[in-house]
Amino acid sequence: MDKKKNKEIEKLSKEIGELEGMSEIENMIANNVINFKIDGRKSEYQVRMPDYNEQRELEKFRRTKYLEYIQDDTMKTQKQWIEIYKAKDIDIDEMEKKIVLLNRSMQDKLLKLAETKDEIRVNKQKEEIIKIRKEIAEIQIEKTDLLSYSLEDLLLVEVSSYITYLVLEEKKDDKYVKVFDTYDKCCESKDSALFNKAFYYSSFLQTQMFK
Repeated sequence: MDKKKNKEIEKLSKEIGELEGMSEIENMIANNVINFKIDGRKSEYQVRMPDYNEQRELEKFRRTKYLEYIQDDTMKTQKQWIEIYKAKDIDIDEMEKKIVLLNRSMQDKLLKLAETKDEIRVNKQKEEIIKIRKEIAEIQIEKTDLLSYSLEDLLLVEVSSYITYLVLEEKKDDKYVKVFDTYDKCCESKDSALFNKAFYYSSFLQTQMFK
């Protein structure tokens, strides 16, 4: 496995751990808003839930993009990709089942960890949990790579990116204003540090609000 892939696994494994508790990011949510900063910058940013007009704009974008994708004969759905891979002895359904089993195992170990006071056993449980998290991360990355060109995944990324464009704001003169005037400018931006962080927080916020 190359260094880039290892870094992705470590990053995702860390994120799984962060999302396991979710308390840190949940504590950042106030009135459906997450405020944040970028290291080394004075600017303050926020992402929020889209308002009614933005939701209508988003739905129009989603429909337009879906229509574009579904009419493209080179596009394949997840189901089609899964069948293509299965013919090549790559079973994505089995990957999903394994992730479910690993998550159950991790939950069991987390419960045992909470009940354990012996330091040696605590450290052993932590090592086992980290190992499971890394294994989950490896499978998820492989699955994501395999399905990254599916219609559903491409549409999800586009829609999530569009939401981020709509709700990402910067504080100027004591009020928050949109960072990007248009989606095209957002797509052309080279500020990946800001967009990636905003994308992550915005996606988390959407998940929490629609639980």
